[in-house]
Amino acid sequence: MAYSLVIKDGIVVDPFKGAREGLDVGIRGERIENVGRNLAGERELSARGRYVFPGFIDPHVHLRDFEWAHKEDYETGTRAAANGGVTTVAEMPNLPGHPTLSAAVAAEKKERANHAGVVDVLFWGGVREDNLDRIEEMPGEVVGYKIYICESTGGLYLPIDLLDRALQAIESTDRPVTIHCEDHATIEARRHLYDADNGISHCDARPPDAEVAGIKAVLEVSYSHNATINIAHLSTSRGLREIRQARKDRFMDSTVFCEATPHHAYYNKFAMLADGETGKARKMNPPLRPDIDRQSILRGLREGDINMVATDHAPHTWIEKMKENPSGVPGLDTYGNFVAWLLVEQGISAKRLAQLTSYNAARFLGLNDRGMIESGYLADIAIIDVSTKEKVRGSRHQTKCGWSPFEGETFPGRVEYTIFRGRIIKKDGKIQA
Repeated sequence: MAYSLVIKDGIVVDPFKGAREGLDVGIRGERIENVGRNLAGERELSARGRYVFPGFIDPHVHLRDFEWAHKEDYETGTRAAANGGVTTVAEMPNLPGHPTLSAAVAAEKKERANHAGVVDVLFWGGVREDNLDRIEEMPGEVVGYKIYICESTGGLYLPIDLLDRALQAIESTDRPVTIHCEDHATIEARRHLYDADNGISHCDARPPDAEVAGIKAVLEVSYSHNATINIAHLSTSRGLREIRQARKDRFMDSTVFCEATPHHAYYNKFAMLADGETGKARKMNPPLRPDIDRQSILRGLREGDINMVATDHAPHTWIEKMKENPSGVPGLDTYGNFVAWLLVEQGISAKRLAQLTSYNAARFLGLNDRGMIESGYLADIAIIDVSTKEKVRGSRHQTKCGWSPFEGETFPGRVEYTIFRGRIIKKDGKIQA
């Protein structure tokens, strides 16, 4: 009996075996049933010369629905994800007016996302002093927990002296935790340095020292707990060094993950002074760093010290960015472009990229049904064409905000097809009949 869909003659990428050329992927319904040669399907899709990756998993996005739906919503955000080859996203809890601080709110968001989304949306539960006694009620609705040890959008700041208590509560849920590691006191002491008319001053007001101090404090507290933690959007060479040291000296290799964003790997802080208004819009937390830090992030991705690529997709409208310039940039539409750049121009192996973009995130989030192209796994697949360059035009993207921090950049490849649970998603985010 023929498969419902066969991806023919592709370069199939495995997080352990690497890139294997000339293989077919046989799909029946929502799952992969076979990986081999000379497979026949009711429908066949040629992938000759293309890289066939497990669908990308982004563990760190902000989809903005409900109160901030004018910036993004579950429909446009998941279409943007599919456009970038991302088939699973995990949404952060810090939506102003609607933070995910209880199981009921998580269930409400899940219901809306399941109705409107075109890929899977998972949810992080927020942690704040006033909901520490509700953490144990949430694991049925959330994939893990998010802690901010500095003030950020949405008011989910948790003072560092409450981290021990929070991790104790999280341990009982058997869920991981992602932590925004910028030291609150360091940022408060430098708040006066920020000048809205001088974009790069944001980098000085939130210096590398803030991240390093935050990481050191978090690692010190985490050492006495069994919770699996992820250091969010790592941006500094010294921060990565602290993580390496903790893994080595304290045997925390299996309990401490870290992620890095495309923008911290691609740009240094002087990109905020370049490209006119687009440069101004490249403001996020943590901010862009000196090039020595950017190069360290690339080395960490190449060598595996950094475990995951996460976009921190945080859209705002262009008018908002040009006026108040809130922190955050979109990134889902360009995920596949960035993967092609790492593969072609940075020499990171396809095998490593499969780990960084899918397998490690699946392992961290406890998702045993995705992250590999093997029999029995969900047929979530991203097909990357590195024979065709693509110039970024945010106006063509699926994100509602309609702009990109990579505006005008030319990447050495693009997502040709995204397949979610055996169904092809077209570039406009619609399921192909």
